[in-house]
Amino acid sequence: MLTTLKNGLKDLWKNPVTRYSSIGASFRFVAMFACDYFLPAFFLMMYPQKKAQFGVLYCLCVAVGGLISSISGGILADKFGPKNPKAYSRICMIGSALAAPCFAASVLITNNFNLAMLFTFLKYLLGECFWSPNITMI
Repeated sequence: MLTTLKNGLKDLWKNPVTRYSSIGASFRFVAMFACDYFLPAFFLMMYPQKKAQFGVLYCLCVAVGGLISSISGGILADKFGPKNPKAYSRICMIGSALAAPCFAASVLITNNFNLAMLFTFLKYLLGECFWSPNITMI
């Protein structure tokens, strides 16, 4: 059992696509967990009077922004990937790079709940496009 796992990890590490996809996905999932646990706690601490509004708006941010972004990432991957296989990873990197400042703005804007929620929506709209291209690369 341990030998099989060891051989599987060696094979994974030898192939540059699976190696870099795995590394990138690891970073992405750490960031995603940070958002899933930190962001709600932060908003509820900063805007305790907006608890109900936050719950509804955050749900819409994740569901609507994430859905649009995931589908858009798949469309971009289908359009650009067959011509240039590096496009898959570029879609992932560009989406994450565009989402990072939005995440920062959503937690740095502490005096305007609606603006902070707008940046939270933009974070999900821009940052969740990695799903389809990443799966296609693997």
